[in-house]
This record gives sequence, C-alpha cells and structure tokens, in this order.
Amino acid sequence: MTYFPNTTYNKSKIASLDGSSDYMLITAAEIKTAATSTNNGGDDASELNPTKDESFTVSAWSRLDATNTGDCIVSKCNLGSAEDGWMVGNSGTYVMQFSIDGASGTAYRRAHNLNDFEYGWKHNVFVYDHTIAGGSGNTAQTASCLLYLNGSDFSSTGATAAKGEIQVVGTDAGSFNIGRSNFSAFYGNGYWGGYLSEVSYWNAALSAEEIQELFNGGRPSDLKLHTKVSNLKGWWLGGDGTVSFSSNYTVQDSSGSGFHMTSAGMADGSIINGTVAV
Repeated sequence: MTYFPNTTYNKSKIASLDGSSDYMLITAAEIKTAATSTNNGGDDASELNPTKDESFTVSAWSRLDATNTGDCIVSKCNLGSAEDGWMVGNSGTYVMQFSIDGASGTAYRRAHNLNDFEYGWKHNVFVYDHTIAGGSGNTAQTASCLLYLNGSDFSSTGATAAKGEIQVVGTDAGSFNIGRSNFSAFYGNGYWGGYLSEVSYWNAALSAEEIQELFNGGRPSDLKLHTKVSNLKGWWLGGDGTVSFSSNYTVQDSSGSGFHMTSAGMADGSIINGTVAV
C-alpha cells in the first residue's frame, strides 16, 4: 500500500533542548497512577513498562544542534542499574543507536553510522520485536532491536547486530524520559542538544509498511488516523494535547492514555508551535 503525504496536519510542537539540563519525564509512580485510572485496569506493563515478552515501537522527529556523545531521544530505565532498561538516540559521532540492557547487565545494541544524522529534521523509529532473531550474538536470546531513519530500514545492512531480551523495568521503578538518558552506563545521562517533536510510543512492533505510514512522505501526520492507532499508548509534542508553562512545562499526552509529561530545566518559550519536515 502506498501512503500519500497528509499535508493538512499542523499541530506539531517543537521542544528546544539545551543538551545539558533540559528534558521531559513521567515518573514510574505517575505511569502506574495514569494506567490505573485510564488503561486496562492498571495493567501498565502493556503501556510504558514493557516486559521482555512485549514488543514496542518508539518514534520521534529530531534535529541535532551539535553531535555530543550521549544525545538521548527517549529512555526508560533505572538510574545506575545494570539490570534493566532501554534507550534510543545518538551515541558517538553520528551513530544512531538503540540499546537495551539484558540479563545480568548484558548490553544489546543496534547501531548504524549515519554521516548526515546531524543535518536537518530526521524521523527516527526504534522497534523492539521479541519474536525475531537479531543476527549474530547470544543465540539463547530471541529479541531484536530495529532501526528506521526517514522510513528506511537500517537494521541489517551496515548495522551492528543486536538481539536480547529486555529486563523487566519494574512498575515502581524507572522514569520515562524524553531528551535525557536515565542510565549512566550507556549515555552518561546524555541530554539531547537540539530539537524534538512528535514523540510517540506504541505497544507493538510496527511493520515496515506501518513505519512508512508514520513517516508520511517526510512530515508528521495525525496519529489518530494511523492504521495501528489501537496500539498508540503515548503521543507527546503533537496532536491535540496542550502544552502549558508554570515554573515547568506540562506536556499532555495526545494518545488519550493520560501519560502527561513534566519538564525539567526548560525555560518558558522552549516549546513552540512549528513546522517539521524532512
């Protein structure tokens, strides 16, 4: 199926992050409270706390100001823990990376060198698919980390193979962060330096066709119209969710799941309405 770009959508919010202290988060306790009140009778494991047997997809539009080791787009993990978590972003010089922490602190990474990663807006998609093998590595493990940039799959050709089962991030531990890693061993609490918009979380491994639908020919679209909208469990900096400031930003979740974010370190005026396009 061919998806033609939807050019009528104009609800993107752009967050400008300084690369040193700016980020947004929802704490583990807030995730549990929101899941209890709005989703599945409190089953937040299928929302923002995936187990090793639950696939998920993270999507975000990003633009780097500078390439610094540790630029993290989204993370969900325990600070300082060697046992659980995952994080996605830019690690090193123009390296797009998806890292998960497996059993006994074993790290599994999928990385690809992208010489143009720092230039202009990019659409990044990271998929954790627990059902497929991920190339060379620990053959006892079955899960895969997959990378897509601007609708293209970078998970095999020229990429570092990675597979492994993510450790369970307990329902009472590990915040969900946008613009910061919460895991010092991988990204050194790396903050994103640049711009982020239209961040979404799906409790399924989206297919290549469904990711093309997300890419929408190089510009954001209304995710409520996406084929897999039933799996959309978080949507920030886009859609109908409001953004308000009172000492910190409150960034509403446009998916309807109730996972609203609070900013840290961000000044008033750091989030604006704007146009995002490749």
